[in-house]
Amino acid sequence: MKFEGFTIGQKFRSADFFLSFDQMYDFSKMYDPQPMHLDAQVANASEFGGLIASGYMSLALGWKLWIECGLQDAHGKGGIAISEAKWLLPLYPETTVHAETTIADLRVSSKGKGIITYDIALLNEKNQLHTTFRVVGIVERDADNA
Repeated sequence: MKFEGFTIGQKFRSADFFLSFDQMYDFSKMYDPQPMHLDAQVANASEFGGLIASGYMSLALGWKLWIECGLQDAHGKGGIAISEAKWLLPLYPETTVHAETTIADLRVSSKGKGIITYDIALLNEKNQLHTTFRVVGIVERDADNA
């Protein structure tokens, strides 16, 4: 969907995603190799009581699930910023999550580009918030093809 198809306040819900232990472990091993993500003995003795997913994985999952809604398709032209990331609950493996995306702002840049601000939330099967963050991106406008 192009820029003009979005309205401030629109909300979208992604499909569910089951986070397996292997997915969590592989991501952590490659991108965030901290003991709370990789060492069961350390994680079990921590305040988390077990291995948890990297916070960066929860950001990546939230974005992946938004993109898989299929609304931007090839009309997304790149990101400008990510901000306000908050990790509210640990994300454990073997959890089902989904993303809820709200269109927080729409504007046209001084160069005529469509700029959208997305508020993205990652929630579990109990509808508890795990992660929230804000993304600002460029989206194709109808005027781009005129």
